Amino acid sequence: MDLYEDPDTNTVNAIIELPGLAKEDVHIDWNGDQITIGAEIPERDTSGHTICERTVGRFRRTLTTPRGIKEEDIKASLKNGLLALSLPRAPELVLKRIMIS
Repeated sequence: MDLYEDPDTNTVNAIIELPGLAKEDVHIDWNGDQITIGAEIPERDTSGHTICERTVGRFRRTLTTPRGIKEEDIKASLKNGLLALSLPRAPELVLKRIMIS
């Protein structure tokens, strides 16, 4: 997985390798401060194989995201086995002083 911030677009981006999976096989859940990516890679018939190194079973990865992600603008795409997530950040919050009357 690659995780990086792009200051030009004010986004947090993640690239995760998921070879052989279709978008229907991948689940992405967001709970406000974490994003979880999961999938199940089905068992396959390996009888007669001399070497079998491809992964099977459940995959799950949870990332804690920085504060201020704009939930409604999160985007995900899966192309050529690469899941790309884009998590746009809201503009920085400005401290406002409240005067006591």
